[in-house]
Amino acid sequence: MTITLTPENMDAVAEQAVATLHAGHLVIAPFDTVYGILCDPRDEAAIEHLVEVKNRPETKTLGVVVNNIDQVAAITHISTENQSQIRQMTPGRFTFILTAKSTENLSKQCLREGTIAVRIPSAELITVIAQKFGGPVAQTSANLSGHENCYDVAAVVSQLEQNLSDEDLIIDGGELEKLPPSEIWNMTGEIAFKIER
Repeated sequence: MTITLTPENMDAVAEQAVATLHAGHLVIAPFDTVYGILCDPRDEAAIEHLVEVKNRPETKTLGVVVNNIDQVAAITHISTENQSQIRQMTPGRFTFILTAKSTENLSKQCLREGTIAVRIPSAELITVIAQKFGGPVAQTSANLSGHENCYDVAAVVSQLEQNLSDEDLIIDGGELEKLPPSEIWNMTGEIAFKIER
């Protein structure tokens, strides 16, 4: 199913996205970088479907998106200094690698050696979805693994349509500006540092 996002229907679209996630299906939506895929990080069947849709190696981890710094602190061990830095940098095109506080409610696909990759994007729709979902949402780019990133729905459909189910939701937010990917910052220690891609 594909729906078009407008400034007037954002709240309704976010509600539909959250319902889709809770039902165990995927949501494809525009981020502040590229089109991405969202799913419930606690639902192993949904995670497996996402991996199949992208033809993605199971050894690659998924990141999560959250709504605010409080959601970050709820799932990670984070120093006061790093909290302050994240507040200054978000929302925006940044990914933060942090030590996971609790792993029992997250798929192993979202974890790597006890760490988790967290984003608070500047795409309002995504943060509204995370807020309404009530916690972290698993996310990755909406493209076949190893293929070009997608900046519009036509590109997403071209790559992924044959693998999506009728219950998965595509949110058309128009064509995105081709911006650089998010910067990755390692914050597992007291001193944060940028990881070069």
